[in-house]
Amino acid sequence: MSFHLHRYISTTLVLLAIGLTLALGLEIWENVRGDQVVNQDNKPGEVATTEPSTATSGTVIPPTKTDCTDELDTACWNTYRNEGYGFEFKFPVVYVLDTAYEKKYPDQSHLYLYNRQLYLRIQEGTPVIQVSTFNNPSHLSMLEWARTNLGHSNFVDVFQTVKVNNSDALSYSWVGLGSGDTILLESRKREYVFNISALYMNEQDKIRSYFKEIVKTFILIR
Repeated sequence: MSFHLHRYISTTLVLLAIGLTLALGLEIWENVRGDQVVNQDNKPGEVATTEPSTATSGTVIPPTKTDCTDELDTACWNTYRNEGYGFEFKFPVVYVLDTAYEKKYPDQSHLYLYNRQLYLRIQEGTPVIQVSTFNNPSHLSMLEWARTNLGHSNFVDVFQTVKVNNSDALSYSWVGLGSGDTILLESRKREYVFNISALYMNEQDKIRSYFKEIVKTFILIR
């Protein structure tokens, strides 16, 4: 093989390798970017959105009261309502509702609530309130589901049975890479389990107060 031919083949292989690397990098970037929601213009009554899906989705109803001075006055909060899963809850206007994972998976749905001041600089350990819905095809009780799905429930066997707007619920706190408070509820026919959790690094974080108030507004609508 001549020197020039050998050099031509070597150069071609190098160019092909560079091209494949760039293509792979672009694909990874598009996937990562597609999973992020950064909307600097979110206002009360607006939510971050993602691509349409066949899964159910909810709507946000703005508050009717606007002359608000108390951040914990739920009359001043937005309302998220999901007819498909049959629930609604209120959340403060100082929080952003991130719906990037609301319709991402066929058997579960996730909503994330971030303080507006922290939303554009989310990082590991950023306090968040998560409202998740899981399909429950076996119609397990909340307790059975929690013990069977530890990866989703972070369940610990030190819990309380409580009422949330006349619905039975389980309440417990847990410690992992961070700390969390969780409320578990089930739909009336047990086709869904609802997991409402606050994740935080500092036990004194104000997000725990918001979490308690948000839980009080969670109701089953069918």
